[in-house]
Amino acid sequence: MYVWDHAVKRKNAKTTELEGQCNRCNKVRKCSGLSTTTLKSHLKTHGIKFDREQQQEPKSSKNVVSEKPTPKPTLLMDAFLKKMSLKEIVTNMATDNITIRAITRN
Repeated sequence: MYVWDHAVKRKNAKTTELEGQCNRCNKVRKCSGLSTTTLKSHLKTHGIKFDREQQQEPKSSKNVVSEKPTPKPTLLMDAFLKKMSLKEIVTNMATDNITIRAITRN
């Protein structure tokens, strides 16, 4: 079950904060910061309970079988760099006019 199936979402006219009005008893509960905890605890007094998995899916998507998206592989810097041998590295440094003394000290 979804929280907003049992309550009406509205904004307070004075404070413009989000509120939920119960469909059964018309009591208004504050939902500060988009949190529906107070509204859920009020709906428990009417015998309506919520599970974590059910809460996240809206009513319209219950019939649709959803697959979890595969996580993207983490790209490391090594994937973008060309692997070079020590000989190639030293040759490139020598062509850039870096002295042998600078190469051997580093």
